[in-house]
Amino acid sequence: TGRLLGMQIVGREGAAHRMNGAAVPLHAGLTVAQFFQTDLAYAPPFGPAWDPMLTCAGQLLKKIDRHETPDHGPGGGGRRYPGQA
Repeated sequence: TGRLLGMQIVGREGAAHRMNGAAVPLHAGLTVAQFFQTDLAYAPPFGPAWDPMLTCAGQLLKKIDRHETPDHGPGGGGRRYPGQA
C-alpha cells in the first residue's frame, strides 16, 4: 500500500527535532509518496533544500517502484526524486 509505518533516526544534534517532523506523517497515516510530496520549511544557511527524511522517502519510492508492474501499480512514471535532473 505504500503506507508509512515508522521511521528511525540516529544522530547527534538535531536528531530529536527531525523526529518531530516524522511524527506528523505517521500520525496522519500518510503513504511514502504523500510524505515525499510534503513541503517542509528550510533556511538555506542552516540546512539543505532537500530534507534528509524526504530524500530517504524518495529512495524508498524508487525501491517500491522497481517492484511494481504496470498491472499492479503506477510504477512512478512522473515522480521526481532528489538529485534527479
